[in-house]
Amino acid sequence: MPTSNHQILVVDDNPSVRLSICAALRSARYLLSEASTVAQARHQVLAASQDGVPFDLLLLDIQMPPLNGQRLFEELTELDPCPPLLLMTAELDIAQAALVKDDHCVGLLWKPFDRAVLLDSVAHSFAVLSGRCPRPRLVLPGASRPGSIEIAPAPGVGLKNGPTLPGGTSPVCERVIAS
Repeated sequence: MPTSNHQILVVDDNPSVRLSICAALRSARYLLSEASTVAQARHQVLAASQDGVPFDLLLLDIQMPPLNGQRLFEELTELDPCPPLLLMTAELDIAQAALVKDDHCVGLLWKPFDRAVLLDSVAHSFAVLSGRCPRPRLVLPGASRPGSIEIAPAPGVGLKNGPTLPGGTSPVCERVIAS
């Protein structure tokens, strides 16, 4: 069971999604902050870092208008230290898929996801951060070259249709698998 000392920032522009995520995480006794915009998230991350209590994890929607989560991701990775990022999306393009290869990314959640997948992914993220699990990877269908990105189902995680990628391919995983 998670301990209450894990500080998480949930960043999603959809109020009902954000509310559901926060309710699930609060029930698991995580400490939460939330942001509905890139600007709010940026402010909270910088303030927490300056106060000496940086977030332990950010759940970041990478599809947020008008300044999207991908841009925030890029800004955050310039920080020292950068908070670990668990990305969320209902759609994914190749540029966004490449974000998962960044050292600051601890996973990817396909929307929609259920409470069990959310809690498992957050727990897995903390296991990665503590060194108990390997870092995640993202695998796209048909990728086989060294250094390519591939998408595959996580061990023990049920398959579910994910977003459609350019070219009509569709990944079938709920979260990024561990390599």
